[in-house]
This record gives sequence, C-alpha cells and structure tokens, in this order.
Amino acid sequence: MRLGNRGALSGTTTGRVVCIGGATIDRTFRLKAPVVLGTSNPTISDPPRFGGVARNVAENLTRLGVSATLVTALAEDGAGAALRDHLRRCGIETHVVGTRNAPTAQYLAILGTDNELAFGIDDVRAMDELHPDAIKAWWPNIGAADWLFLDCNVPPELVEFARRRTAGGTYRLALDAVSTFMVRKLGTGLRGLDAFFLNEDEGRAYLGIDPGVDADPREVAQLIQRRGAEMVVLTLGSRGAIVATPGDAKMVNVTSVAAVDVTGAGDALISGTLARLLTGVSPLDAVRTGTTLASLTIQQSGSVVPELSASLLERAEA
Repeated sequence: MRLGNRGALSGTTTGRVVCIGGATIDRTFRLKAPVVLGTSNPTISDPPRFGGVARNVAENLTRLGVSATLVTALAEDGAGAALRDHLRRCGIETHVVGTRNAPTAQYLAILGTDNELAFGIDDVRAMDELHPDAIKAWWPNIGAADWLFLDCNVPPELVEFARRRTAGGTYRLALDAVSTFMVRKLGTGLRGLDAFFLNEDEGRAYLGIDPGVDADPREVAQLIQRRGAEMVVLTLGSRGAIVATPGDAKMVNVTSVAAVDVTGAGDALISGTLARLLTGVSPLDAVRTGTTLASLTIQQSGSVVPELSASLLERAEA
C-alpha cells in the first residue's frame, strides 16, 4: 500500500509537535566477542554522536517536514555547546533549561556481536531540571501544539502536569517509557495519555511482571491500555509491534533486515507514528509507518538516518 492512500507526508507542514526530554552525547562500543563480566572486553568504538529520545524524535520530525520544538536541559560545558550548535544547524526550535547541578547528559551503548543492545548506561541527571516551574514561561506555546511528546527522562511531576492538563492546552499527549528503570517511576493511572510507547521489557516492568513469568505481549499491551491510555504501542523488536486501543489489539508485522545499529530505532518508530497521526490516519497505519522508519534507522550507524526526508520514507513504504 502506498503512502498516498494513508496521508502523504511530502510537502506537509501542517501540525506541530513539542518534544520535552533528553538531549545527549551518545557513544557506541561494539563487542568483538561475547561479553565477559568482571573484566575488560575488546570493542570497536563509533565516533560520538548526538542523541537523546526527545532530541532524536525532534530531529526525525524536522527532517520529515513537521514543525518540531525541543525543550531540554543542558549544562554550560563542551557537550552542551556542541548540542546547542547541532540543534541550530538542524533548524530545530529549542528552549533550553540550564543546569549547574549535573553535566550535559550522556549515553553509552554496548552492542553485542549481533549488533543488538547488550546493555546501556546513561547520566541524565540534567533532565531533573525539567520540572513544571522551569518551563512555565513557555507553556502557552507548548500547550498550543498538536502533539506534546515527553520521554520518561523528565521528572514524574512533569508527566503528571502534562497528563492532567494542569496549565491547560489543546495538545494530544504522547509518552515514551525510555527504559525499564524509568518506566517504574510512572504511576498506575494513564488517563490523559493519547499514545504510550514502550517495548516488551518496559511493559513487563511497568506491570510488575517477574522476568521468569510467561506473559502474552498482546495481553501486556491490553493491560497497560486499560489503565487509561488511548493507545499503547508495545514494540517487540524484529517481531514487530502491538497496537492496543480500547477493546482491540492488533499486530504490526515487520520485514526482517540486517541490523547495523539499533540505537534510535524506538525513537524513529515514535517519530514516524506521530508524523503520520498528524495526517489523520488510523493508529494502526501510523504505527506501520513508524516501523518502516525504525527499519531504515537500524540499517545504518547513528540514531537518525542522515539523509532522512519525507520522500525517502514514502519510497521505503511504496
């Protein structure tokens, strides 16, 4: 099915997305052999790159022709200066909360011999500055967005502030879990969320399902959706994704591709989904576009496809 049947992206500038959350310096190391804990492991390192969930989503959307604004926290250090310059060059409207209490956020990914994530570590303490009082001056602009996207690097009180429309706003609200650690900070109530993105491990962690317990991913997605989110997108890696809406849960299958770097795949899925939702298509069709963008992203190094454009995405789905 061609994109034109589901809402064209080329030339589309209608709609605006505000992204609040992480902007990081990313480092990736690729293991040359299976990891051995408690000792040094030989790797091949990639050059540092710009990352962060909210930043990745904002860049993807901008490259797709969607008006995107990023709200993040940066320190007055070399990494913060590099990120500020990068965001200017990308043409992303950015509001920065300064921090003196932590360095600019960093993320380190260790990829296994299969190029899948073996484990990651981060220092995102700077995002603790993104509490409601810190961004209230920008809220009239934020609240008027078509979509407000948050990642769970932000303080839980900001998620609640946005979810409850405490300061008003006409936006639809999307949230990304980020990690099994971060998703545990959320409360049990999800009412007010129009879209909640998380992977299978994050979904299990959110529901408190022990690692050794079998759980049908479809049931996991439906249980989360019943807590109040209008739509839950549970990603399953190479197995695709489940889209749960009230009373329904459908599978989105994906074509298997060789992964070069999985960093940013989930962020790409979110970006493609939000861009398509702005055109008025169904959640299922929107997530299909998201999985296509995720597939493009993992076939190259880095968290964003350098040559990404609306026409490139359209060709990939044709």
